[in-house]
Amino acid sequence: MLASLYPACMVAVTNEEKRRLLRSSALFQDLGEAELDAIASTTRLSSLNAREELFHRGDPGSQLYVIVRGRLKVLTTSVSGDEIVFNILGRGEVLGELAVLNGTPRTATVKAIDVSELLSLHQREIGR
Repeated sequence: MLASLYPACMVAVTNEEKRRLLRSSALFQDLGEAELDAIASTTRLSSLNAREELFHRGDPGSQLYVIVRGRLKVLTTSVSGDEIVFNILGRGEVLGELAVLNGTPRTATVKAIDVSELLSLHQREIGR
């Protein structure tokens, strides 16, 4: 579902910026520098085009994401097919962690509002 790993619009994200983004999350804020460095080094940068879906409600969840740039909406679809938006997320916010930490399917659908860049972190890297 991700558009591309390295489209022309993406800029490099330094390890320092990765650490700063990770530390801004309650999930990672208590980690030491060595732990943050280890996690930051395993993240992958990816992008989404506007209106592109990151994941769909019910999908298995093996990755969590930190927003580097752009905005994403967390939503579900009503019985009549209308979008019901739960939240709008932006830079530094983490998403997808519930499915990763609990081993459950995705609880909502997430779509990009704008062209967005994300750091992704696989479930196996969190338990290191």
